[in-house]
Amino acid sequence: MLILGVDTTRDALTIVITDGKKTRFIVSEEGNKKHTSLLIPKIEELLTANGLSLSDADAFSAVTGPGSFTGIRVGISTINALSYATGKPCIDVNSFELVAYNKGEGTVLIDALHGNYYGASVKDGKVLSMRYYEKGDEIPGERFYRDEQDDYVGAFAYLLNEKSAERKFVNSLVPLYLRESQAEREARKND
Repeated sequence: MLILGVDTTRDALTIVITDGKKTRFIVSEEGNKKHTSLLIPKIEELLTANGLSLSDADAFSAVTGPGSFTGIRVGISTINALSYATGKPCIDVNSFELVAYNKGEGTVLIDALHGNYYGASVKDGKVLSMRYYEKGDEIPGERFYRDEQDDYVGAFAYLLNEKSAERKFVNSLVPLYLRESQAEREARKND
């Protein structure tokens, strides 16, 4: 099964094509402010470089969060549109799974800026629970995983292939938000 996955939740834009045997990818370090303008051209570039087209993909995926609010929406909207246009299913992958890949029991922490974190309890690469930690909150656990994978692309490809083999498909992707966006918080303050 050929899967096209994107991650727009981080500063680096990552696009992966995997079929379980071979993984091809592009990682663009141009910054998250350019994901909107770069995503479709980079997808086309990767497909063309490998003699593929969108119709060759059997499934699509985007990292659903947590991460950049705008980045999450860019990736999910694009992948949901491609899925709808081609009639192919989606595979949901979240940021915690990517960090937890190939790790034991512990707590994954993803920087939410200003001393805040998105956190997840994990065991053997599986997410058990998730929550948002504000600055000053006590974060339980003894082992913490804060950095992304040394082999981020490999972890992404592995998860896509594993979920595909397990037939973990969805009709459309939904953002994984563990807190309100800044705009929502500001609007609530002004009510």
